[in-house]
Amino acid sequence: MAKKKERNCPCGSRIAFSKCCKYPKFGNTSEEIKKKITRVIVLTFDYIGENRGETCLYVSTLIKDLLVEFGIKSYVVAGSSKWKNISTFYDWKPPLQFHAWVITEYGEVIDLACDALTKRKDMQGRTGITSPKRCWEKELSDREYIGKDFGAKSLQFDRNGYKLIKSQALKLLRN
Repeated sequence: MAKKKERNCPCGSRIAFSKCCKYPKFGNTSEEIKKKITRVIVLTFDYIGENRGETCLYVSTLIKDLLVEFGIKSYVVAGSSKWKNISTFYDWKPPLQFHAWVITEYGEVIDLACDALTKRKDMQGRTGITSPKRCWEKELSDREYIGKDFGAKSLQFDRNGYKLIKSQALKLLRN
């Protein structure tokens, strides 16, 4: 029987997942880096006129790429998400229903798109709905994320459009 080959880490290191990011390293992303990246994400999507709540895959990919600028490995995960006391949730039903987030080499879960869910086009006119708060945490108590294997890689992604988003973000990061 042939031995199953382990997949490479989704962080892009080209190292086996079990030897790279599968098991979190000790440490955290510094507060300064968290603030910079959060600021750049919000300003970038505001500048280009895209709602973060509708573009979670692009938000997450940009977070991953910005973390690289600080030497921090991470990977994008897509799947289902549920938040406590929030009626909105996303099951894994691509291409229309899914959510994307980031996991750092330290085991931190980053979701900088969920706080804009109430601004989505499909939420307009609905009252009494609140968005979850942004997340950059190791321990999750107010939400559940269930990643789908190869979920983020299976989704359609406009690489040319993303280049423009990333270019704007890198300008803001360097200012």
